Amino acid sequence: MAHLGDLLCAIFYVCPGIGKITLTDELAAISNQAGRFKGVRQAMIFAGESYSDILTELEASRTEKDGKLVFFGQAYRQVQQPIHLLTCNDSGAMQLKIMATPDYHTKLAKAILGATYSEPPEEVAQWDGFYRGSPFVVAADMDLRRIESALEQAHERGYEKIAIACLKGQQKRLLSARYDKTGKADVYQITPEALSSVLGAEVDLYAPAPTQFLTEKGDVVHAPLIKTP
Repeated sequence: MAHLGDLLCAIFYVCPGIGKITLTDELAAISNQAGRFKGVRQAMIFAGESYSDILTELEASRTEKDGKLVFFGQAYRQVQQPIHLLTCNDSGAMQLKIMATPDYHTKLAKAILGATYSEPPEEVAQWDGFYRGSPFVVAADMDLRRIESALEQAHERGYEKIAIACLKGQQKRLLSARYDKTGKADVYQITPEALSSVLGAEVDLYAPAPTQFLTEKGDVVHAPLIKTP
């Protein structure tokens, strides 16, 4: 579980062949934990080494059921809560920093669009504004289902495509191929300036010093090798 800003997220590691999840029990556990916090929204994070690894499992067409157990792909299609994809690298770490900022969609949209920002229609929660006449979506949290819903809402209202803002690694490793090159959206990188205006001094990722760990007394911790027969 991760408490990020106004989100309470259950985090699962996903890779090809990872197995099944007891979905009903997991959802009950998330709901029980959410009762300890006020004003939180519930969500899930599916984390993996790469988007390819995660999506290979999520997009597999398997439907067999084993009691309460379902495949992660089935869970991805059944769960009503937002599900965010997360890669275990610098892009994923920055994504978590963004998601830990309350109301990050609106804050980033205003920072990115500046004086051209205009509020989206109240009835379309999947849009975060407009850019050059197209619906604008902040996708740094990698909620692909929100993007798909935003596209659907756009097409229903006569828009040919949408504009998507994301982190560099997200654009390069997934969103550009999935949306830009298919003509569904124009995908843009969120600038460092926009990130700084929202995250402030916390914009940089933490990097530990490349030295050995020292105790409060300044000593080095020594752990002898474990001898085996």
